[in-house]
Amino acid sequence: MRPSTGGRYEIGAMKHDQVRAPSSLLVRKRFQFAGALFIGAWLPWFARGPLLPGELFEAASLNTLAGNAVAVILAFWTRLSIETYPGIRRSYVIFPSALTGHGVTLVWFVLTRFPYDRLALLAGFVLHVLFLYTLYIFAERHLRRRIAVVPFGSVERLNQIPGVDWVRLSRPRLHDARKCDAIVADFSSDLPDEWEAFLADAALAGRIVYQVKQLSESLTGLVELEHLSENSFGSLLPARGYFHLKSLADFMFALLVLPIALPLMAVIAIAIRLESRGGALFKQKRVGHAGREITVYKFRTMLDIPAEDARRAAMTSDDDERITKVGRWLRKTRLDELPQIFNILKW
Repeated sequence: MRPSTGGRYEIGAMKHDQVRAPSSLLVRKRFQFAGALFIGAWLPWFARGPLLPGELFEAASLNTLAGNAVAVILAFWTRLSIETYPGIRRSYVIFPSALTGHGVTLVWFVLTRFPYDRLALLAGFVLHVLFLYTLYIFAERHLRRRIAVVPFGSVERLNQIPGVDWVRLSRPRLHDARKCDAIVADFSSDLPDEWEAFLADAALAGRIVYQVKQLSESLTGLVELEHLSENSFGSLLPARGYFHLKSLADFMFALLVLPIALPLMAVIAIAIRLESRGGALFKQKRVGHAGREITVYKFRTMLDIPAEDARRAAMTSDDDERITKVGRWLRKTRLDELPQIFNILKW
């Protein structure tokens, strides 16, 4: 390790701060779980009486409290199972995981016919989602991570990704990566034996070890197409049984979550109409499965301003002046994609 300009220190070729910044309480899993449990389960229960109709200790109230708590637990477990990688992918799983947890709870109440409070159940879902997206927007998106890099293979691409302190390791010692959040390596490269042993020791020690390609895609949101992969039968033909089974599963899931999604979609549609003129939905023709033309539905996030250049009008950027205030929030939370549930229901 040798000093460099700007009061920073260098290991190998990549630089990092000498002292690691303390991790924020907001990004800790225990805090997120406890906060979601309080916001999504306890808060709607405490609101019985002053804000919501009913008594605290009646059967419907207690059943709803338990149902919201179970939904938060299921959603948290789903997120832990899915969001392996940091970056853009985390925002994709927040709403689906919460929808899954609360949807399962709702189905259980419907099938068992236990008394429950629909309003408190809906409030728990909405508060749960808002809490998680608030944490993502104000905490995780601005979190600067430190990741150790095994210096072999195609790891130089990582230098172009901002928002991360990349620490290039010069020797296969776990001690050098002790202040890093994770380790990344190119598993497809020919690693020396001592570095393979290093990665094995890191995994056994409970350290997170990423593959460089997947980590890069997660942080940038750009998927690299390397080659066409054949299936297990040596062809590019998909398994038709899997395709139909997947479509059926998607349809049943969309049907299940529709009663929960509709009220949220109604609120979003009203907010869009109140802010600007025009319809709440944006429709666009796209090419779907097998080259068939489909109509994609999204919530409108921009002002309907005619542009002389049709190509420019179809392209948007983060600082596009046509994006409305509600639209900017919808884009950040990915809720502008919610109307696509109707495409699933249309098969």
